[in-house]
Amino acid sequence: MLITARMLSEENDPSPYEVGGQWVLGIGTERRYFGPNTKMSKLFAKGKGAKYMEDNWRKKYEDNVIPDGGTYTDFSYDFTWIDKGARAFNTSNPAEHFIGSWSGSAHATEDLIVFRASNVTSIRSLTFGKNIDQINEAHNLNIPSLPDLPNRSGPNGPRVPLGNMETIIEWVKPRKKSK
Repeated sequence: MLITARMLSEENDPSPYEVGGQWVLGIGTERRYFGPNTKMSKLFAKGKGAKYMEDNWRKKYEDNVIPDGGTYTDFSYDFTWIDKGARAFNTSNPAEHFIGSWSGSAHATEDLIVFRASNVTSIRSLTFGKNIDQINEAHNLNIPSLPDLPNRSGPNGPRVPLGNMETIIEWVKPRKKSK
């Protein structure tokens, strides 16, 4: 079945499947932000990667008690299919599958811990950081090579199908205040 832009939801809170379809078709914005109350964020926050980051936060700030202005930067989560526990095969969470590998940060507000994951969706991201030639060689395949594509066909041109798209997801957790 051919997927068309008309078949995709026109709501402002798309599911991971809808965002994936928009990326494939090259529609929508080239930078996607999903705040804490969106479908994508709520689903992502239930995933193993989000839990892993939250656990690392708790290790940094014992028992979730953090000082005012506490931050956590330079976190990364590799979504792999072979090494590091084959994380791609260990979750059925569609938001985790869409975002793939990501970098993260967190900061404390007065009442919340705000977690952020970001990734550039691209051909290379889709292939778990491997280029097609590496996959062909490793698995004796002959898949045609595709380069990472720009966001647009020109400075003000239309979006490109499968073009690079930045995705940012934020979720929040209650904060225990330091004593």
